[in-house]
Amino acid sequence: MADWVSKVNELGELLDKHGLTAIRVEENGQIVEVRREQHAPAAAKPTAQIAAHTEERSMPSPMTGTFYRRRSPSDPALVNEGDHVAIGQVIGLIEAMKVFSEIEATQSGVVSRFAVDDGQLVAEGDPILYFA
Repeated sequence: MADWVSKVNELGELLDKHGLTAIRVEENGQIVEVRREQHAPAAAKPTAQIAAHTEERSMPSPMTGTFYRRRSPSDPALVNEGDHVAIGQVIGLIEAMKVFSEIEATQSGVVSRFAVDDGQLVAEGDPILYFA
């Protein structure tokens, strides 16, 4: 465990040094992901997620903007954790410069978890959700 703590600290230093919001490293089937909240001040300590996600796949965001899981605030979420998603299925919307774009699944599978919350800023290439 001490090795993981030092790895998380190293990754946190890389976040600070390069102005990153997240970094993920896979080593021997273990994944270490260190992520800093977008609104956190630069001096804030990063949070760490350490897990053995050997089968989990992520779907990256195709663009930068605010991610929404529903078409309007009163509508139900387009996709929930545990749902099976098909390629091309709309999983959410991203708003950038007052334009809403539908985000379609680029792969199929069962959604294990979302990487971003409804209404949260996501950068191009950052994971939106994970498939089991």
